[in-house]
Amino acid sequence: VSVDPDPLSADLLSGGVDTSQVITISNFGGSNLNWNLNIEFMDSTDDSSGRGLGDIISSHYTNLYESRGMVWVENTLYAIDSYNLYKGTFSDTTLMLDTTYYLNNYSYGITYDGEYLWIGNNGGQIRAYSLDGVDQNISFQSPVYDENSLTFDGEYFIVNDFSQNNPPMYRIDYDGNVVSTYYMNFNRNDLYQSVWVEDHNDGSLWTVTQ
Repeated sequence: VSVDPDPLSADLLSGGVDTSQVITISNFGGSNLNWNLNIEFMDSTDDSSGRGLGDIISSHYTNLYESRGMVWVENTLYAIDSYNLYKGTFSDTTLMLDTTYYLNNYSYGITYDGEYLWIGNNGGQIRAYSLDGVDQNISFQSPVYDENSLTFDGEYFIVNDFSQNNPPMYRIDYDGNVVSTYYMNFNRNDLYQSVWVEDHNDGSLWTVTQ
């Protein structure tokens, strides 16, 4: 008996259908083949706790005076307040502060591009730091000369003025050049922070408003 391929899997939205995969079962024996097919359905939006979108998973306390941005890198959480970069990890369900790095600039907004942490200041300058908090002497100027909501979509940075009602959003390159501009209605709210989630619907921008 030959089965090709083994196994099959597909990630589908509710109501989705995948017709691209074909399974072939061949019988090379001298008698009839009796077979059964078992299908396992896994709902990626469900778990044993019955959580829904936006539900709180857990809460943790830190010594940040005020969080001005955070980003998750592999198993490490990086967060900033005005002048410090904090590096923390989870031990079981406890958030443990590992290291604190002093930043020479008044800071707002942080993201990660796969190589460096990028942290903005209150004048729109965005600087590169290693994961050990070392300034790489690499920077560019955002088109927003203010504190920037800041994220990275895998190719470009996405920025906006954190304190402007219904701010335009800019996709910019590593030199600060504007690649595209987007205008959206946030109900006249300020757009404080944003994060690009690659695994959600083939890439989605999530935002926090006032």
